[in-house]
Amino acid sequence: MDNLILKLIKENMESFTKQQKKIAQYLLIHYEEAAFFTAEELGEKSKTSEPTVVRFVKKLGFLKYSDLQNELRKVVKGKLYQIDRLNLSTEKNDLLSFVSYSMNKDIESIKKTLKNINESDLNRAIDWLLSSEKVFIIATHAEYGLACYFGHSLSWIRDKVFVLTTLHGMNYDEMYNITEKDLLVAISFPPYPKYTVDILNFNFLKGIKTLGITDNENSPIALFSNCCLYAHNEQISFVDNSAPTLSLLSVILTLVSKRDLTKANKKLEKLTEFWENSNLYYKK
Repeated sequence: MDNLILKLIKENMESFTKQQKKIAQYLLIHYEEAAFFTAEELGEKSKTSEPTVVRFVKKLGFLKYSDLQNELRKVVKGKLYQIDRLNLSTEKNDLLSFVSYSMNKDIESIKKTLKNINESDLNRAIDWLLSSEKVFIIATHAEYGLACYFGHSLSWIRDKVFVLTTLHGMNYDEMYNITEKDLLVAISFPPYPKYTVDILNFNFLKGIKTLGITDNENSPIALFSNCCLYAHNEQISFVDNSAPTLSLLSVILTLVSKRDLTKANKKLEKLTEFWENSNLYYKK
């Protein structure tokens, strides 16, 4: 993993010309979009030119532009692991500058997520989350926390929600009786844990309704989902950028409750009464 393209660009930064540095700095920030640019488009976006891009490619040791493009696409497809992200931290060493940079990236990612929402797919997801007899949610590794948040919150407004934990946990065993009346939700982002993909694939082939929450249509989650919603995944640190996904999940939960407000109110009223009687919350 030491020869990752983004690390190579960063390590060679001092050897680039002033114009080549513009390309390098653009790629380090916008590599996801740049992976699908032509050489001419990259020149325009980086405020340089196509010939400068060609010289930049050769400076990095590639024979042609498509070689650089292929390396960038590997990153987009999830080849960037946590240790590699850690070594690609930004050059913003000032504490508040980095905080500002990181949070603004979150805002940009949420805006990109909003732009890519397909209304038809969103409607189908809401209908399935309401009408399915049982809802199973699978996520592992870094995404497990997202699954717990989504599953726990969904259980406040409907019954029979199960977050799959381990291969031998009670919730996992509950999936033994999964039928076409149920829904399996898979949440996964690069580098896509195999466990999540395998569980999704197995049930997809069985004819179970599957809903994917992932980063792009080339994701293995999208491949095995009847319906898929995408959250932009900007990788700027060893930890995943969960802000866009949390925002998307929160919106889905709100829309599910609004779609059948009577049912949601009835369930929440019972829960609120239970919480009050059990002194769940701190009171002065």
